[in-house]
Amino acid sequence: MVSSIYCAIHALIVNQNRQHKSFISTVDAGGYSRTVRRTPIVGLVVLALVLARSASAGDEKPATSDDARQRALARLEEGRRLFDRADYEAALTAFQQAYEIYPSAKIHFNLGLTHERLGRRARALDHFQRFLVEAADAAAEPRSQAQALAANLRPKVASVEITADVTGAQVEVDGEPRGRTPLPQAIFLEPGAHLLVVRGPQEQPAHSEALRLRAGESVRVPVRFRVPMVDPPPPSPAAPARPLYSRWWFWTAVGAVAAGSAAALAIPREGSLRQGTLGSADTRR
Repeated sequence: MVSSIYCAIHALIVNQNRQHKSFISTVDAGGYSRTVRRTPIVGLVVLALVLARSASAGDEKPATSDDARQRALARLEEGRRLFDRADYEAALTAFQQAYEIYPSAKIHFNLGLTHERLGRRARALDHFQRFLVEAADAAAEPRSQAQALAANLRPKVASVEITADVTGAQVEVDGEPRGRTPLPQAIFLEPGAHLLVVRGPQEQPAHSEALRLRAGESVRVPVRFRVPMVDPPPPSPAAPARPLYSRWWFWTAVGAVAAGSAAALAIPREGSLRQGTLGSADTRR
């Protein structure tokens, strides 16, 4: 079944190459000229080869159903036709659908070129970078084209590297999810203002940061959710004990004792009073 699909795709591409030149020359809005092969056809070929290898033992990707292969190839062919008619938005949708059916890293090449035609330079560069990193076994020609296109786009966009001290934090840029930490690569953004939100553990508030980026700028944004451990301060030295004479109740007690002693000295004893009175009376007699 896989062999028949590959033969059908090969015949389709041969027919398309008879109708169109293998290379096309374009001038983009930036004024630079380049010559590239009709990329959707390249993407269709590499996907057919991947599907053919998926049925062999030891392949990294699990074999998909024949129905999934056929649907993915059909969406790629539809995307190629739309791309040739310069209906890039519809072509992009078709390529995205093909990737959802069969997530081959080589389809990033198709997505990158379509975004580039739509003027979405940061998105295009993101897909070209993913193609170069993830599709390590891609043919030399599309890799060379992706490298050239990426080198041209890189000075026109900004690069933001986001790190977090937790795994699985959701990264959003301008309200759009861009993956979870740790991110496989930097996020490419158009120059200008952007809002970065990183959502960590539920018990932690989200990290929000406004970014203003320039073309060609590279920014690193570290995000911390865990509270760093801080050693408690050493205990304060004990205050010296206050002497007794510095306490109010000591002097109150001293005053009370002194007052009592003074009163005792001022009052004569009862026996002495009687003795003096009687002696006085006896003397008069």
